[in-house]
Amino acid sequence: MTLNNTILDDLDEKELKYVMARIDAESNAEALRVSGLSKGWLRARNVADLNARAEKIRKNKAMQAIMDLSGFLKEAIEVKGAGLKARDERVRQSVATEIIERFLGKPSASVAIDVSEDKSKSEHEALMDALKEWRDANQDV
Repeated sequence: MTLNNTILDDLDEKELKYVMARIDAESNAEALRVSGLSKGWLRARNVADLNARAEKIRKNKAMQAIMDLSGFLKEAIEVKGAGLKARDERVRQSVATEIIERFLGKPSASVAIDVSEDKSKSEHEALMDALKEWRDANQDV
């Protein structure tokens, strides 16, 4: 927390209140509302400096959270690996799918629709026909 202390050291009470609110706020206006300060107060300050301080603290918090969670990563991997050895086939399938999708990404389905051939069909009808064809073709998958 030493770095955060040096970031906040030379701020007065209101500036500190604003910076602390700005860490989680999406905008200056939200930080002002949360901290109970006025737009006029903020105009008289170096807004860029105050926001930069809030951003540094936000990044420090994010890095600390990543470091905290990384301590559990090995155990989480072991738990997922143990799921592959579960007695229940559904659990093994679910864990395997999750691991594959995490590593390779989720598969995406694409459907090509050509409505140019039959002008008598509406776009909606063509879409419904294409979906039916896709469903019929993928029923056994």
